[in-house]
Amino acid sequence: MLITSGASEAADILLTALLNESDEVLLPAPGYPIYPAILSKLGAATRYYHLDPANGWQPSLDEITSLINNKTRALVLFNPNNPTGSITSDEVTRQLLELALPHNLRKADSEREWI
Repeated sequence: MLITSGASEAADILLTALLNESDEVLLPAPGYPIYPAILSKLGAATRYYHLDPANGWQPSLDEITSLINNKTRALVLFNPNNPTGSITSDEVTRQLLELALPHNLRKADSEREWI
């Protein structure tokens, strides 16, 4: 358990612990601006996956899969998303976890931060 003074501090601590310089992290677009700022500070690269407003702001598994490479270390999911307010369905979340596992990605979820 980690107690912090807010979600931004928790995100900073978590990403600092997980990443090395030149690692890549998949972030949603639109998304919360503190994450790219943290990655910039760490020297990590931001790669964006897009949330589709026509599909309830759900991420595309195909797009996320196409963004994963040998430098990708983490997948960040905001649930509920900030700023859209959308909630990622349980099915999509399950599929993201199944995608992350063979690639050894860490999943940072804004509501339930865990590795």
